[in-house]
Amino acid sequence: LQRFSYDVELEEKQTYEEFEEGFEDEFAAELEPLGFLFPNYLNIKEDIFDEAEFEGYDFYNTLSICKFDVIFPVSKLHPEVGAYAPCTFFIYKKKGDKKMHAGFLGVENWIKSANIHDKASLAPLLDAQEKIKKVLTQMQ
Repeated sequence: LQRFSYDVELEEKQTYEEFEEGFEDEFAAELEPLGFLFPNYLNIKEDIFDEAEFEGYDFYNTLSICKFDVIFPVSKLHPEVGAYAPCTFFIYKKKGDKKMHAGFLGVENWIKSANIHDKASLAPLLDAQEKIKKVLTQMQ
């Protein structure tokens, strides 16, 4: 699991949702030019926790991330990796916490589960992970 934490400092009259949306927008703006797509989004706080009357988070969202030039070459030799694609990125802030947490499952899960050893599959997986990690690190 690749984890990142960020200090949450709201600007005047800014809400936690606005803070989180700004982070997601910046994240997508950095990754989209690199060929990453975001085909799905789930607001866990609103769609699940609020309905269950659980109020433990200021926000909790997941985004699906995919990159065709990763999944295509890997799936040629390892079609079972489709079970891992797209990758799920999480972002949340617990009520009362001063930090926002984000992350995603590392490609090591793909590599171990599918027993991937060939360079043609390893290279795009590792490259994509490093690009995502670099963006998230720069955003800290």
